[in-house]
Amino acid sequence: MKKIACLTVIIALIFVVFTSCSGYNRTMRDHLGNADNYQTFEVILKDLYYIDTSTNEKVRNFSGDDFLDKDIIFEVSFFNNIEELKPFLGSTPSEDIPLEEYKFQFSVTKENSKILFLNDFYNCVSLEEKISVKVSSYIYMDSEFFYIAQVEHDGIEYLSFEEGLKNIVDMMDKDKSLF
Repeated sequence: MKKIACLTVIIALIFVVFTSCSGYNRTMRDHLGNADNYQTFEVILKDLYYIDTSTNEKVRNFSGDDFLDKDIIFEVSFFNNIEELKPFLGSTPSEDIPLEEYKFQFSVTKENSKILFLNDFYNCVSLEEKISVKVSSYIYMDSEFFYIAQVEHDGIEYLSFEEGLKNIVDMMDKDKSLF
C-alpha cells in the first residue's frame, strides 16, 4: 500500500512540474500587464508573417482572412539610435554592426491582429515603411516577450494602446500557469 501511495505522489508531482512550466506565471503577467513596461519606438517594417502550425513555415499571405486566428510577427529594424536596441538585446549592442542589420521579431496577438485587419492596416502599410509601435521589451528565462500593444503609421492609429494592452492581458489570463 505504501508503494502505491508513494507512486501516486511521485506521479502527481511530475504532473504538476510539467503543467506548471507552460503558460504565463504571475511574474510574467505582472510585468506584461503593466502599461509602464511598454515603450514607443519608430521602426522599419522588414517582414510580416505568421506561422502555419501544420507545416511550421512562415506565411506572408494577408490577402484574405485566413490568418485571423494566428499571432502575427512583425520583423523590424531600428533606424534612429543604437541605444534603442539595448532593451531588446539584454546587453550593449556592438557598434561594429550597422544599426539596420539588427532585426527583431515583435508579436501581435491574434485579437490585436483582428483589430489591425478591421482598421485596414495590412492593406495600407508595406514592407520597408516606418511605423510606430508601443512594445514590451521583456526577456524572461531566456525567452523574449516583445508584444506590440499599439500601432501607428502616417498619423493613423491602427491599434490603440488601451485596447492592445487589454488584449495582451486577456491572452495571458487564458493561458495562466499553475504558479
